[in-house]
Amino acid sequence: MNSSCDILIVGGGPAGSLAALLLAKAGRAVTLIEAQAEIGERVCGAYLCPAGVALLQDLDLADETTSGMRSLLGMKLVAPNEKQLRTRFPKDPKFPDYGISLLRPQFDNALLAAARQAGANVRMGARMQSLHRTASGWDIALPGGEIISTHLLIGADGRKSRVAKLTGLATAPWQERVALHVDVPSLTATEPYGEMHVFNDGTYIGVNPIGTHTLNVSALCDPHELQRTTAMEFINQRTQASPHLSSRIAPLTDVAKVRATFPAAASVRSVIAHNAALIGDASGFLDPLTGEGIYQALWTARALAEEVVAVNQPQADLAQALQRYAQRRRAQHRGKRICCQSFQSIIRRPKLSNAVLGLLSWRKGVGDAFIGLIGNIYSPGQAVWKMVKALPGI
Repeated sequence: MNSSCDILIVGGGPAGSLAALLLAKAGRAVTLIEAQAEIGERVCGAYLCPAGVALLQDLDLADETTSGMRSLLGMKLVAPNEKQLRTRFPKDPKFPDYGISLLRPQFDNALLAAARQAGANVRMGARMQSLHRTASGWDIALPGGEIISTHLLIGADGRKSRVAKLTGLATAPWQERVALHVDVPSLTATEPYGEMHVFNDGTYIGVNPIGTHTLNVSALCDPHELQRTTAMEFINQRTQASPHLSSRIAPLTDVAKVRATFPAAASVRSVIAHNAALIGDASGFLDPLTGEGIYQALWTARALAEEVVAVNQPQADLAQALQRYAQRRRAQHRGKRICCQSFQSIIRRPKLSNAVLGLLSWRKGVGDAFIGLIGNIYSPGQAVWKMVKALPGI
């Protein structure tokens, strides 16, 4: 049976769920379709930065979505020469001084439940087959021939977004690397710090304590690395070669569930098209290991919902609302893209990586400013200025 709605959202991750929640609360008729019958584990570092925590608190969603999850006090950075820097998230009146180590299925399902409670029509196991542009919006085809007509189409379907491809918004990713993820037992009690370990060959591993004795381990590497070995063996090679990791992570065995995604990055030429918008990873994804994914999912969902809700005549003013969203996304994304690309360039050069960690360790204020950038507490410009001010004689 065919149906219609004001807004159709494709994808039931954090971006899609939050957008559905906010738009349904504002009185829009929202349908969300999610291809999977149930939300399970994702290839994700499972880290929410302080700015993301603040966003949830501002929307009164923090307690119901992150209950029982562990707070992170800061980050530990380990250079190729094994020197390390431990930093705390800086105190700022606008943000909490902690992040959260997320349990993804629990977090995702809590957001979906909140969207349902707000009035959104959530349909699990409903996979988009195709879409067709109409004079008033879009027709989306589901299996069995069902058609859903909508005025506004929102793509929240991840890095390999079909909405982005079918609307002509997707472009080649800015880099092609593989992201790996596995949850492992920790041989020692975990500490409330996220970690980033950089290796001599430019690969790096992120570690997130999702339990008192459980670690979320993510790795980023070039595709050719996995032509010579398996994903499990690759992670074993890196963790067992590092004294900081081998003391806490035993070699993986065949029972380990290593998940992979390629490419890890995603790029789009724009986040909007005719009566359509992209949010979350579908709107462009930079770096899978520094906490950008979840925060960007929440930020883009709220930004788009704010602009759509603000229009007086939804159909007449939608184009202007989408343009305002695109401008906000562009401004917010620009600085982080430059920083991420600079970071990727640095980690491919071991000597430079060692030197940068040495600089961050030199003065406490320099390291604090950097971790403030990672936590989205500071903008890139603010972080650079605080680093400069922390240097002696300035």
